[in-house]
Amino acid sequence: MKKAVFFLLFLPMTLFAADYQIEQISFYPERIYIGDEVTCRVTVYKNPDTSLRPPESDRLPSGRHVRFISVNVLDEGRHAYIDIVFAAYNLGVFFLPDLHCGDFVLTGIKVNVLSVRNGGEVFGGIQPASVYRLKGLYFAAGVIAVLVAAVILAAVVFLPGAKMRLKKLSGRLFSHHPYKVFLAFCRNMEKTVDSTDSRRLYDEMTNHFRLYLTRRTGENFFIVMTRDFKARISKYLPDAAVCEKAAEILTFSDTVRFGTGTEGISREKKDLKEIKEIARRFEESFGKRGRK
Repeated sequence: MKKAVFFLLFLPMTLFAADYQIEQISFYPERIYIGDEVTCRVTVYKNPDTSLRPPESDRLPSGRHVRFISVNVLDEGRHAYIDIVFAAYNLGVFFLPDLHCGDFVLTGIKVNVLSVRNGGEVFGGIQPASVYRLKGLYFAAGVIAVLVAAVILAAVVFLPGAKMRLKKLSGRLFSHHPYKVFLAFCRNMEKTVDSTDSRRLYDEMTNHFRLYLTRRTGENFFIVMTRDFKARISKYLPDAAVCEKAAEILTFSDTVRFGTGTEGISREKKDLKEIKEIARRFEESFGKRGRK
């Protein structure tokens, strides 16, 4: 699983005498390419007396380098969470246009868009020498692939039973099913839960769970607010108790990640086990929908 990159910015900003700080900025996916639909989550610490609201859809900034798709805001008093969905059409490092969100102007969000072109141009921090090395690697990989294909073809033609064994092997090698990927993450996390920081554990657990749901359904679960999570997941999973438990784990995760909740090893192990069971129930339900 690709991990989200977190930028810790402590930039005191004022507007109408209302102080606030950007505590965290996360991008999903982590590596951004031209035309990608990207979700940027901004965590803001602010004065609870001030209001943070999403701009009207017709008030979103526009430009030839960035296209804003939506902006969602969850204001919880001291903390607020802003999900900005956009697509970038400019190479390299640049800042998103300012966003007017209620009493605040959100500014200073840095984006790095990666790309590589032929001709030795420098994009996304990749120097020309690196590009040439990549070309050499691609050529070597192509030669190796041809040789491997020739060996496999010979095995299929001349060895009895090789075709069936090859089919089973390819199924194991090239299976990247979202559910299997999520289970592998859970198993790895269970091995290190005793030595993993609670905030990191809950952050990775909930992000991997949202990624599993996004890949499985094709719907972007990263932009679903925690308060709306139960209603959204129930579209695919009819068991209300399981949906309620999923929403409860995400709610508790938010309190741990943003420093207002308590946690312990026993709770962490229990939540890892339960979110794995929720994914199993979701997979069963989603599979039945697909067979109808």
